[in-house]
Amino acid sequence: MKKRTTKGLRGALSSAKAKMVSTSIAMEQPTAEQAGKVEYVRQQIRDEMGKQVGFAYRRRPLFETLAAGKANAITVDELAALRFYRAAFDRCDRSATKSCLNVGVGGTRDPGKDLISATPAILEAKRKVALCEGAMGGTVLITMRAVVLDDQSFSEIAIARFGGRNQDWIIVDEPVLRNGKPVTENGKLVTKTVHRERIAPRSGRHRQMVSDEFRIGLRALTDRVRSLVSRPGIEELWIEPAGKGASIRRGVCAPNGLYRRWGSSIHIDGVLAALRGMHGETLSFATAAAAQVALEAADVATGGHLAQLVREELAA
Repeated sequence: MKKRTTKGLRGALSSAKAKMVSTSIAMEQPTAEQAGKVEYVRQQIRDEMGKQVGFAYRRRPLFETLAAGKANAITVDELAALRFYRAAFDRCDRSATKSCLNVGVGGTRDPGKDLISATPAILEAKRKVALCEGAMGGTVLITMRAVVLDDQSFSEIAIARFGGRNQDWIIVDEPVLRNGKPVTENGKLVTKTVHRERIAPRSGRHRQMVSDEFRIGLRALTDRVRSLVSRPGIEELWIEPAGKGASIRRGVCAPNGLYRRWGSSIHIDGVLAALRGMHGETLSFATAAAAQVALEAADVATGGHLAQLVREELAA
């Protein structure tokens, strides 16, 4: 019998430990109930400077699925308006909170004093949501909130508003599963005929009414967002990581999850002019950190008028 050396034993032990670590730390997946309601996509998670920090399942907005289907025919401008509305709403949900365990110097036992409910970022996000929703009203606004912000389908909204009914249907070729895997015989998939039951809108007309309200709201939202883009009052500068480099972009609403600063169009013009004077027209940088330093320096050089996320928001 071949004798194993001490070095070999250590190597085997290290491999076993590594295997135990890799199998014990599993990425949390959506539950069956969650996956049945909304689509989840496995994505890379990056910090505000573009550095990869891991993987996670993220909820895909329902309107993205609607836009991907041919039946709904959502245009590029309409999809951009939906993303603008959803991004502004998601920013309103940031609720940076000081740790309740910090009761030492500078701490407090009153949780109400720790909540940051009116940071500049949250106030600006609420302003954008209000501007979007100002173009809609009544049941149209209710439907748009349900579809765009809460990821509810037309059928779900119709059932909640008008009531539902049990609907039976037959699935002729449902795969037979054993231990969670499809069963095959002689290389062929084994199927069975099953009966299913679900709650459906009381009338197809009710679902169509909700769909029509969504269409009306979508047109109004698109017109409103288009007017905001053509006549911006508040704009944003953000750092867009790309591979090993990064660039500084300008727009009305930066993608969520990226480092950004914002202010009036006049102040944005001044900062961009300073940036181009120091770094050229392309505003391309070797790293995201270098872009951040340049943006902060240009803001300081022009008076420091741009706002940014507070430290507690970045940690939330």
